[in-house]
Amino acid sequence: MYNLTNQTIIDAKVGSITEKHNYDKVILVGTYLYKDSSYVENVDIVINEKDGHTITTKIPYSGYDLELFLGDFNDDGKDEIMVRGEYGGSGGYAIAAIYDYRDGKLVEIFNPDMFSEKYVFTANYLDEYKVLVDSVTLKEKCTFDISQSPTIYLNMVYDENKKVKSKEIPTVSAINGAFPIKFVSEENYYLFLRQRVIGVNNADTIGYIESFINLLNNDIKVVDMGAYMKGQKEILDRYTKNFISFRNL
Repeated sequence: MYNLTNQTIIDAKVGSITEKHNYDKVILVGTYLYKDSSYVENVDIVINEKDGHTITTKIPYSGYDLELFLGDFNDDGKDEIMVRGEYGGSGGYAIAAIYDYRDGKLVEIFNPDMFSEKYVFTANYLDEYKVLVDSVTLKEKCTFDISQSPTIYLNMVYDENKKVKSKEIPTVSAINGAFPIKFVSEENYYLFLRQRVIGVNNADTIGYIESFINLLNNDIKVVDMGAYMKGQKEILDRYTKNFISFRNL
C-alpha cells in the first residue's frame, strides 16, 4: 500500500473557471491506494489561476478511473468542474459531481444523491408479469413487461397463475452513468443519466430509467425522461408542459 499523503496528478484540464475567458488550470490529485489499480482516495481539486493564485478543495469521493470534465452547465458563461468515475462493487454506481466556482470557493451543484432526493422513484410487481415504476416527483408512471425474464426470477415472485405471491419489491438504483451532452445550438451542457430497475437480486436487471437534465441557474431539472428494456423502448417527452404518455417506438 502507498502512503495516503502521497498525492499524484490524476487528470488536468484548462478552462474558464473563475472568470469568463480565463485560462485556469484545473488539476485533480489523489492517492492511488494499490499498485496497478485505478482506485484513488484523498482527492483534491486544485485550481491554478493565471495570476498564480491557487485554490485547493478536498472532495468526498473515492473510486475508480476518476477524471475531469469542464463545461458550462448552468449557463453562466463560465465552465463548471465535473469529476467523473465509478465506485467499486457490483452495482456499477457512478461518481458524478459538478462544482461551480463562487466567491473564491467551489460549491457542489450536482451529485447523484442530490438528484435522487429530488426525483424519487418507486416500483412494484403487478400480476401478469408486470413491473410498475412510478416517478413520484414527476407524477408519471411506466410499466415493464418482464414475461421474458429467467424463470428462476419469475418463480420467486409469482405463482402458477401469474399472481404476485411474495413481498419482493423491485427498486430503482442510484445513478449508474452520467454523460455530458451539448447541442450545437446551445451554449450550456446537459447531463444524460441512467439508472437500473432491479428485481429480486442485483443480477436481475429489469430495465433502465434514463433522464435528460439541465442545471440552469444551478437547479437540477429533468427535461426529458425515458424507460427501456431489451426489445422495447418507451419515451416520456418533457420539453413541453403538456403530459405526453409513454409510448412504444
